[in-house]
Amino acid sequence: MDTAAGTRPLVEETQSPNTTELLNQDEAAKPKRKISNLDDPYDHPLPKPDGDPWAIILKPEMETDKIQCDAWKDEVQTLLIFAGLFSAVVTAFIIESYKLLQPDPNDTIINLLTQIANGPNATATTSLAAGGSMSPVSPFTQKSSSVRINVFWFISLILSLATVLVGTIALQWLREHQAYPASSPKQSLAMLHMRTESLKAWYVPQIFATLPLLLQGALVLFLAGLIDFSLPLGQKLSIPIACIIGFILLFLAATTILPAFQSILLLSSRFSRDKVPSPCAYKSPQSQVFRTFTGFVLRTLSFIWPILYCSDPSWVRYSHYDCLPSNQHHIFPHIYLIWAQKLWATFDL
Repeated sequence: MDTAAGTRPLVEETQSPNTTELLNQDEAAKPKRKISNLDDPYDHPLPKPDGDPWAIILKPEMETDKIQCDAWKDEVQTLLIFAGLFSAVVTAFIIESYKLLQPDPNDTIINLLTQIANGPNATATTSLAAGGSMSPVSPFTQKSSSVRINVFWFISLILSLATVLVGTIALQWLREHQAYPASSPKQSLAMLHMRTESLKAWYVPQIFATLPLLLQGALVLFLAGLIDFSLPLGQKLSIPIACIIGFILLFLAATTILPAFQSILLLSSRFSRDKVPSPCAYKSPQSQVFRTFTGFVLRTLSFIWPILYCSDPSWVRYSHYDCLPSNQHHIFPHIYLIWAQKLWATFDL
């Protein structure tokens, strides 16, 4: 036992140097990691693309920008054609309605001849011929309907011409936006990013969205003046004209209001989970303006009418929807949050 116990340390002592040597050999066999510099090549380099990498990145960005600019150009050119034709039509009506604001010289001549013919005796006629005075003619007064018609049509013409002016200037902006001097793809990409950000910062997309609103406002004013112009011509003519114009304006109002109120249909308790209404497709600049204005009104009402935030109005409960917060029992705050979205894409989501 003692011999065995005494030999174990000797064995361990004889094995320990061998193990240390093996470890040292393994460490020496491992390649030492070199400290890399910035100019050193990669250990596992990525495959190089065919061509300039900046040009590859620039190509899809330029295509996206071209698609957006072409859409604006097509819309503005269509509006310019319609505005030109519409201005010509309004001008023709203004030429006729403008006469209603001035006294007719033929009426003055008729009044003078009537007074001469109805004179009491020849003496009055002789004194008239000698330059005597006559009974004064009643002064000319403008009819309120004539004033309204001309106001509607003149403003309509101004809005139409303003659409042409702003649209022409906007096309010049796009031409300068898409003009790139001879430069490298890297510089062109930097210029594209800078110009795209400048379009958003200076509200150029909003200006393009305003052009259809100006032309639609001009059309509405012209139709309103046309109804007023047809009223003195008799009911047989004014009633059909008013009905047709009413249907046109009703269609415009419905397509403007419905996209904003689709959130009410979605959150209303009358729809079940199996019957969720589809998003309204009547999205346009005028519906965007209406949604923004309605959201502002709703926010104002939330401060002056606290009953909108009551705890349990039965007609606006939606607690059966699992996708909505369970601690809320009214839809008005959520409708406001939906209407406050700036883009239709986020509005639908």
